[in-house]
Amino acid sequence: MSTVGIIANPAAGKDIRRLVAHGRVVSNQEKANILRRVFAGIVSTGTDRILIMPDHSGLARPATADVEGQIEIDFVDMPT
Repeated sequence: MSTVGIIANPAAGKDIRRLVAHGRVVSNQEKANILRRVFAGIVSTGTDRILIMPDHSGLARPATADVEGQIEIDFVDMPT
């Protein structure tokens, strides 16, 4: 059984260095779209399970909709 772990950080891509250097800021919607593509790629490899660290902005949960039923998806319980 093969498992892939995903940590999606909603704060990444919005740090002060990008802002002061006029670098590209990545929106949470774009991050969710990236996750959709990553999940599809993981499914295509024959992986059995994806473990996802929950995030406060909910990036990952809607992105799993496209692959539900094709792979086991579990959100890891994290201490608060």
